[in-house]
Amino acid sequence: MFFLELKIVINKNWAIFEKIFSDQRKFEMHLDNINDNRVDAHAKDINDDDLITLRLSLKWFEKALSI
Repeated sequence: MFFLELKIVINKNWAIFEKIFSDQRKFEMHLDNINDNRVDAHAKDINDDDLITLRLSLKWFEKALSI
């Protein structure tokens, strides 16, 4: 399964996952941001601004999944 396939699966089953993520728009935004900035997967450098937004997105998921 590719990383962005998670987005499709979760969106199709949003009624279940909204209990975890609550805000579908934020879920999609953070998932897209993580995918766009996955340095290891895309073998590219990441600038400081992108790293900050990546960390914010990862923190959002960490918080949502810790409940």
